[in-house]
Amino acid sequence: EVPVMIQWFLTDKLALTGGPSFGTLVASHEENEIGDINSGSSFTKTEFSGNIGILYKFSDHMAFDGRYSNSITTIRPFPGVTTAFFDRGQYNLAIEFCLLFTF
Repeated sequence: EVPVMIQWFLTDKLALTGGPSFGTLVASHEENEIGDINSGSSFTKTEFSGNIGILYKFSDHMAFDGRYSNSITTIRPFPGVTTAFFDRGQYNLAIEFCLLFTF
């Protein structure tokens, strides 16, 4: 995944972040507590997502970044399932936490 994020600093240490990202599928594997799952429908190879988050700078060299990501394009067809936006497939949702070091 390659995000392009914009930072809006509210204070010297606190910023809101947001922007799009592009991801590509390298490999996939599904399983549950019973074993491997063969769902029958394959994942798409690429996706576009929207990201929002918050960044807090502890110092000039260390910061924390929390981010929510939701795909704009579907990652595979799955008719009949209601999602956050449309009833046209499965979407990728992620919550990410990063500890950033700058040197």
